[in-house]
Amino acid sequence: MVLGPFGSAGNRSRGRGLGRATVWRGSLLVLVLVVMGVSAAQTYVELILDASGSMYNRLGDGRYRIEAAKQVLVDLISGLPASDDLHVGLRVYGTRLQATAEGACEDSHLEVPIAGVDRSALRTVVEATLARGATPIALSLQLAARDFPTAGTRRVVLVTDGLESCGGDLEEVAQLYAELGIDLRIVGFDLSAGAASASLQAPAQVAAGTLFEVHWQGPAGQGDAVVLGSPGTQVALGTNSVRRIFSSPLIMPAPAAPGEYELRYLAGSGGQVLHRLPLTVG
Repeated sequence: MVLGPFGSAGNRSRGRGLGRATVWRGSLLVLVLVVMGVSAAQTYVELILDASGSMYNRLGDGRYRIEAAKQVLVDLISGLPASDDLHVGLRVYGTRLQATAEGACEDSHLEVPIAGVDRSALRTVVEATLARGATPIALSLQLAARDFPTAGTRRVVLVTDGLESCGGDLEEVAQLYAELGIDLRIVGFDLSAGAASASLQAPAQVAAGTLFEVHWQGPAGQGDAVVLGSPGTQVALGTNSVRRIFSSPLIMPAPAAPGEYELRYLAGSGGQVLHRLPLTVG
């Protein structure tokens, strides 16, 4: 587990992982200090839990990432001091919808409002959370910025394995947080593995209804796939527009309807998009 700041050069990649930012070893004490800060003013904290499908991958010690993330948050919640100046809320993304379901990239919800410290409510939500969906990190951070009051110290603690799968612009979010004065800290689980890269090569334009080749490079993990669909839409697994990774090149069928499409390399059951490639069907 690592705890790091947001907005360094390693983090500023559009629609990709949070990257290998400068990080330092995290501990519960450090996390509590980040939550509380040194200000005597009203402090508002939003915890964000990544419940995307990739959080069911295992860490090196055999634990599921989601279980380790839950334990970090439960320990943090239990250690929060009693203070009238502290207000802690909880947002969760990826837990209500499967990654391939319609609306998965909007699956981000404030489960506990930022009002006082309701330890029971915070723990109950954390412990009941299941990891199953997409990874709308940028959207969740944008929504989190709206959850705060306009005054007081505002902090976000994001617990994640670090991959944006919905095309969000993390650089834009970093700029927004800088302008609003919101401090964001990232507790990362297996970020190096989670931030794996991939690439796709295919013709820039193909004829409608024809077959074409897609060359790929990537982690080739279990469940990895290349999909073809319209930008901003989900592609249902099991359709003719999905090819599981097994050898390169893959043979893909072009849609019958001309238009602008994109190829995506999806990593595993969590559906993280490691690479996107525009494709014109003429």
